[in-house]
Amino acid sequence: MREIVFDVEINAPKERVWKIMLNELPKWWPKDFLALPGAERMQFEPFAGGRLFESTQDGKHILWGPVAKILLGEAIEIIGHMTPTYGGPSLTMCRLALSDGES
Repeated sequence: MREIVFDVEINAPKERVWKIMLNELPKWWPKDFLALPGAERMQFEPFAGGRLFESTQDGKHILWGPVAKILLGEAIEIIGHMTPTYGGPSLTMCRLALSDGES
């Protein structure tokens, strides 16, 4: 089991970062962090049970995982399975959380 934690300081109001994090994912997700050849952007359905996924214009898709939890204005949790094609089998858990920078 591995845990990777990193912090990114963003000089913007927490509410604005939350809105961009949920609603403008294709604008901030790095294109070199896409796994599917030909994928142009990451897509996100910001509700419990929604998906974090990539797709191509010719209909190929890869699911990174379903949204397990959203705490409005605070955090998103996604749980996904990695297949052997991408180094699995493994289970991945991702938590994107916001803080006021005081912790």
